[in-house]
Amino acid sequence: MIANLLFWLFLTQANPPLTFDTTRHDFGAVKTGTILRKTIQLKNDSADSVEITNIVTVCGCQQPKIGQKKLPAGQSTTLEFSLNTITQNSGPNQWKATVQYSQSGNSYEKEILFTAQLTRELEITPVQIAGNFESTFETKIVLHDRRAQPKAVRAVRTSLTFLETHIGLIDASGTQTIELKTKANMPVGEYSDILLLDTQDPDYPELKIPIRLVKNAANSIAVQPEKLTLRWVQGQKAVVGRLLLRAREEGKKFEIDKIECELPNLQTKFALAEGYASVKVTLETENLKTGETELQIQIKDPLPRTIKVPVRWEAP
Repeated sequence: MIANLLFWLFLTQANPPLTFDTTRHDFGAVKTGTILRKTIQLKNDSADSVEITNIVTVCGCQQPKIGQKKLPAGQSTTLEFSLNTITQNSGPNQWKATVQYSQSGNSYEKEILFTAQLTRELEITPVQIAGNFESTFETKIVLHDRRAQPKAVRAVRTSLTFLETHIGLIDASGTQTIELKTKANMPVGEYSDILLLDTQDPDYPELKIPIRLVKNAANSIAVQPEKLTLRWVQGQKAVVGRLLLRAREEGKKFEIDKIECELPNLQTKFALAEGYASVKVTLETENLKTGETELQIQIKDPLPRTIKVPVRWEAP
């Protein structure tokens, strides 16, 4: 009986139900910033249905799209890959993806490999944008085209209607700046999109930059006191202060990820309760003169944000 089971398992693994027209593809010599695309044909060659459960990629630059997840016997579908090379280094590159699927309680995997030789002519900083704020957010995209005849970005496309863009002129060095700013009436919430930079350049028809913005409700968490002042007497080695954080809306919870401060003499500990947090601030006073610093309280839930609290100490 065991021998029959092992033989059946061997046949199952040796003859997987799903076939791929290719699992290896080389794009050859490619300029960094090019969007690479490849479509793979999948077919269920077995007598039972197959379900594609997941497609695992190694980086966010890969965007797989499956045509149909459930395949009856004999049916085919397509798996489309879009690879954004804007963040990749020059030289040989490879990208792996794993297609996971199941049939009749059995699990299968198939690895797909893409390769390319990249050459960098165009530099973009940053390659992705993230912002966490309460009022408005501003940033810049800087492009540097190393070619003898650099091409300028002509337009920026986005579905974020509250995002304003200003495209600067390209200078003699091939550098161009694009300014981004959110409107004051941007709704509170979390937004993600892909900025499409149109270049009218056959080598780089469009450049893609991921963007993620989080706008927090103003003063959704109250801090008491808003500014912490520490005083001590001569000979005292340490002084302790406390902060109380409170959610302004009743029933709302929040979580602190960490508290940072650039002053090594200052240490913090915090304790959480429902809708509240207590922060203990300890300052070592030896050889310390009057001064100021800032606590950065990193909130991780419900929306990531940073609360900045000024801290002043007055030496005797």
